[in-house]
Amino acid sequence: QLIPAIFKSLSGRYEWHVLTDAKGLDTLKGVAGLHLHTALSDAALDDLWQKTDIFVHPSLWEGYCLPAATALSRGIPTIFTGGSGIDEVVGGAGLRLENTASAEAWAAAIDAIGRPSEVWAERCIKQWSKLPGWAEVARHTQDLYGTLIA
Repeated sequence: QLIPAIFKSLSGRYEWHVLTDAKGLDTLKGVAGLHLHTALSDAALDDLWQKTDIFVHPSLWEGYCLPAATALSRGIPTIFTGGSGIDEVVGGAGLRLENTASAEAWAAAIDAIGRPSEVWAERCIKQWSKLPGWAEVARHTQDLYGTLIA
């Protein structure tokens, strides 16, 4: 619901693609200028990522950090709502906003990142290299479950 207000606050130099579910499509279908997508194939999603300069994630539900991790792995800076695991995933490779941030604050963050640059790509590479792999995450999860059972 924040996306139309953010989009309206932007300078107009951005092409915004929104990947959403059916409820999101209903909410956003009347917003002129937004490109709406749902239920994309892997190939279509990959194509969309290749054309992405900034990943904007105003959701309060982070999607298990997978979209942010994907952006990071591709060198795409992320602007996100903080307060969950996404903070740890994105780190310095993006901008964190509070869940109470206004549409104007989101638009200012988008303008602050602007077009992709070497600085953001380097930050993404650095942050990506800090993240644990799946095997390490599984090991930590198993260790945690072991302490809960004991």
